Amino acid sequence: MTRMMHLAYAGDKRIHESPLRAMQTGVEVRITYATGVRGEKVRSAHFEHIWPRPYPHLANFEGIEGTVFYNTRRGKTNETGEASHAGWLPSKNPLFDIDGAEGICLLYRFTNGEPFPVVTEDNGGKSPGYQYKWLPLLKNTEGSCALDS
Repeated sequence: MTRMMHLAYAGDKRIHESPLRAMQTGVEVRITYATGVRGEKVRSAHFEHIWPRPYPHLANFEGIEGTVFYNTRRGKTNETGEASHAGWLPSKNPLFDIDGAEGICLLYRFTNGEPFPVVTEDNGGKSPGYQYKWLPLLKNTEGSCALDS
């Protein structure tokens, strides 16, 4: 698995022609592995579905901040009300640090033409910050199948 992560994060063309798709594959594998959710739930997630959570009893009681992921979709192995939340902790190894990898994917997206969301924009007086909150964690790339509705 470590070798595959090296190749994915390196944008290796043996994984896919698109560096973004290769990096996102690495992120999806890590989230799926760490949380036990199926990839379909990762692909449909937006930033409103994740948030930081303090874990004060970890790291020798110095505390550490992890990430909580809210599963919004059902699947073959996830009925409504089962396994609705999952999470992961940061890692010193950059290959296994999901938040850092997601940040690299976003940096790549925003430096290659995707507009940065206006975080103060509202939706007709509702949903302040909706452009950021509704931003997908992973986006469809060339050669990938669109996620079903």
